[in-house]
Amino acid sequence: HVWLQAAQSLNGAKPDVTTETGYWDGPPEKRLPFAVYPDTIIARYEPRLFLEQFKVGIVRTYQYELLDDPTHLDSLYAHGGLLNTSVQPKPQYYALQNLISLLKDPGSDSAPASLDYSLEGETDHLERLLFSKRDGSMYLAFWIEKPSYDLRTRQEIGRAHV
Repeated sequence: HVWLQAAQSLNGAKPDVTTETGYWDGPPEKRLPFAVYPDTIIARYEPRLFLEQFKVGIVRTYQYELLDDPTHLDSLYAHGGLLNTSVQPKPQYYALQNLISLLKDPGSDSAPASLDYSLEGETDHLERLLFSKRDGSMYLAFWIEKPSYDLRTRQEIGRAHV
């Protein structure tokens, strides 16, 4: 939250927005630094990223970027798209599309709802957000804020839950 605090010190009362965020993949044979393979791991991380952004008060988050850049394939930044260079959706595209589809509620803001619930068992690293829609329906999002990929070894860590 250090970056958020720094932005708020500059923004004053203006809403916080993230203009470029996301994860990079790329061809595994290139071994690009900070790249995550396979992109099914990114599909797990991407919705959590957007939920975390919203949870800390960021009102709008923009994915970097829509389309992989075919002109700089040796650059990490060429592999941050939701679509590959053939304009085919990656797994993270579908993950975000599903999240947006589920939670969209166009129109004026509605009063936030509350929900009484309890959890049992292991809840370390368990994050949650309650969303309410104008029609009275509610969605309670749960995710485990814990890595499921090791950047150093480029290996999946155990079996992570989405």
